[in-house]
Amino acid sequence: MNTLNQTQGQLSFQQLNQLGILTLEEAYKIIMERRNKRRQGS
Repeated sequence: MNTLNQTQGQLSFQQLNQLGILTLEEAYKIIMERRNKRRQGS
C-alpha cells in the first residue's frame, strides 16, 4: 500500500513539474514566506 501511495504522489508531482507550476524548492520557499507573513501579521 505504501509503494502505491508513493508512486501516486510521485506521478502527481511529476505532472506539476511538467506543467512548470512548482519545483520542490519553490514550493518550500512559498510555504515559508506564508508562515513568516502570518507571524508578522499577528
